Amino acid sequence: MTTVKVLATGSANGKLNELFGGISKINAKYGPFDLLLCVGDLFADNLDEIDSLISGDVKVPITTYFMHGEHELPDIVKERVESNQGELCPNLFYLGQQGTITTTHGVKIAFVSGVMSAMVNDLPTQVDILLTHEWPKSITRFSSLTVPDGIRGSEFVASLVTKVKPRYHFAASEKISFQREPYQNTPSSNIVSDADDTQLQFGLPTWFVGLAEVGNSKSKWYYGFNLVPYVHLPPSNFIKPPENMTECPFSKSSTGQKRGFKEVQVDANETEGNFFWSTGESSEQANKRGRRNNKGSPPGDYVCNKCNLPGHWINECPSGRPRPPKSYTCKKCNLAGVSISHCSSFREIPFEDQVNLTDEVEKYKSALKKLFHSYGTGMVSFEISLYGRKNQHCHIQVVPVPLEHDSNKIREAFIEEASVNDLKLRPPLPSLPTNYFKVDFPDGTGLVHEINPQEQFDVQFGRKVLGKLLGSSHRINWRECELPEELERADAEKFKQAFEPYAPKFEGI
Repeated sequence: MTTVKVLATGSANGKLNELFGGISKINAKYGPFDLLLCVGDLFADNLDEIDSLISGDVKVPITTYFMHGEHELPDIVKERVESNQGELCPNLFYLGQQGTITTTHGVKIAFVSGVMSAMVNDLPTQVDILLTHEWPKSITRFSSLTVPDGIRGSEFVASLVTKVKPRYHFAASEKISFQREPYQNTPSSNIVSDADDTQLQFGLPTWFVGLAEVGNSKSKWYYGFNLVPYVHLPPSNFIKPPENMTECPFSKSSTGQKRGFKEVQVDANETEGNFFWSTGESSEQANKRGRRNNKGSPPGDYVCNKCNLPGHWINECPSGRPRPPKSYTCKKCNLAGVSISHCSSFREIPFEDQVNLTDEVEKYKSALKKLFHSYGTGMVSFEISLYGRKNQHCHIQVVPVPLEHDSNKIREAFIEEASVNDLKLRPPLPSLPTNYFKVDFPDGTGLVHEINPQEQFDVQFGRKVLGKLLGSSHRINWRECELPEELERADAEKFKQAFEPYAPKFEGI
């Protein structure tokens, strides 16, 4: 069972020396910690301390993720993280405006930076930690702890929390320390019932922690705890409520569902990476300026003006692929004016090429199956077809699975995870749908889920199931499996040598 040591802090407001100096002492005394989460505002207008951080004069001792609170990031920070994939300096990464990440330890973190002016409905459930700048409204309800008068809190955050049901929730807006008793997430007269919830989501309570500002000598500004991520939790944890658990503090009115909150959509393909960053402007502002208004799937009544088909934006239309210049020569076939196509799904491949490609793919899958069998493993393969998605390419992932996990066991794991994520897996029909997730098991059987064009499908779904099954949840996100180039080259050479006796032979090759 994997245990992760996590440390969270409130707003630093530019006091970077004080923050990371204090963290070094806390880490030496109570650590070592695996993860540091900075809630609220990390920066102020003190450019000297920012320069010291970027130059390395101020050291970040722990892998750290930060957000922003009431204030936007300073321009120098914004420019650096946007050009450096979220990394400001070694060990320090910007989370972004809103989204989800899964750390290398398997900790799933959802976050919403800034002051919420609209409801966010696209964050997933079953997250280990939720980070918001604002406190949720009514969080002190049913608590026996004493808190100062004048606690405000946000109805938007309260509504968000009832949907996400995090195990831990950290916020910094009230600038005081408040470690609330855990509260239940089961339906009650005070919470809106959600038909999509499962017993797994209901089974764990939420611990809310408000954090004071860094350096506050009268109120605690940091909070450390041990966490076993969701993906590593044994079943017994879901049926043992803590003794001091209270009823859910959020009433139906605090969720705001009768107010018709504007929903903000988040592209799942962007939020499920290592980082998610943005300029912090609202979707409405971006749309007015003609930017970022084509993220995710278009609405159901949208029809592409190029091909007269729904399901993709006009600038992602597969029929409008640019042709290479006449001076271009393909490095693969040495022919001028030919370009190697990038297809988001099998259906986008020209019909005349589909038969030969299918035959080639099946030969490679058969060869891989023989290779894996020689090492005492079966083979599981899965693919995702998302027609017209410019940031998605057609590919099949192949994973060797020890023979102790037979097809029935693997099938049950996929069905169980699908039920948690409200996916409908069924045996494949002779004709596959346009958008789908498909998995094939070692015995030759398979399952298919048809993906709705408006659905925010988790592209890591197949890896998530197999990661849990094989006890390798830290490898769920492919980005977190990267090795130094020399090690990857060595692994590739070893695989090449092992595969050579089984590699299919093609005419002319």
